[in-house]
Amino acid sequence: MGSIVFKLYRYQILPISKQYDLRFSLEDVIANKNRLFAESLMKINPESSSTSKINYRITIEENTLSKFLLVISREKNVKYYRKDHVKDIIPSFPPAYILIDNANDIQIIAVQNTIEYSSTEQIIKVLIDRINAKIKYMNLYVKYSSIYRESSFWKFVENHKNEIAYVYFEIITPNMSSISKNLSDDFKRIAKATNAVSTKYKIQANMDSHLNIDRDNRDIAGLADYTSRGGGESKIKLRGTKIDFRSNDFQLQVEIPEIDIPRNYSNLLEKIVGEVYNGSDR
Repeated sequence: MGSIVFKLYRYQILPISKQYDLRFSLEDVIANKNRLFAESLMKINPESSSTSKINYRITIEENTLSKFLLVISREKNVKYYRKDHVKDIIPSFPPAYILIDNANDIQIIAVQNTIEYSSTEQIIKVLIDRINAKIKYMNLYVKYSSIYRESSFWKFVENHKNEIAYVYFEIITPNMSSISKNLSDDFKRIAKATNAVSTKYKIQANMDSHLNIDRDNRDIAGLADYTSRGGGESKIKLRGTKIDFRSNDFQLQVEIPEIDIPRNYSNLLEKIVGEVYNGSDR
């Protein structure tokens, strides 16, 4: 029996502007954001083509109140030899599974990692672009980021503590208290006061020195924790070497035995969520 690997992402549902329609208050829109996300997902056009001019088909195979199983496929010409030894092509539609848990304190997307696609990033971008094309009419925007183990960040810092030239964080404006509780209130306040979707922070040492990065620094620790939970991304650049740290290179993934996914997708989502919240090296 083979296995299937899913790479994990977090998405957040953010307001585009503070007020767009006098019929709906911003508070009402935010309070109903997960329902509006689900409605927008159900309305996406299965056959819409992406900006890459490749036609992707997305179908919803199963869904409950907050859990969804999708299949994405794209047309691909496959070369083969006919019985008379003449080379020919036939259309193929290789699929990949997408699992979504839309509970307001979870908001996780798991994308199947398959050789038929260059990356899971390729898949999730197509999906989120289509959702945003619908949900924007309710003054909302969906932004996603990979989930990674925070321990990978601190392990890199520990191994290169006297070599760090700069640390970079890009954070999605927090809209999930379940993952942003350790993030400084100052960061949250700046992002929301400016109507930002994301904010970038670069902390850089003098060219002849290095940064002192420590877990005891609550602001840095909060940024590392938040980005690791899917709230953005982090990078570390070392002095005098091409070695660096990129959080997307340490994306969390879950490997499962090859099973009948349509019949087991709800249990599979529970396993994935458990891995995110109860992983041994969080």
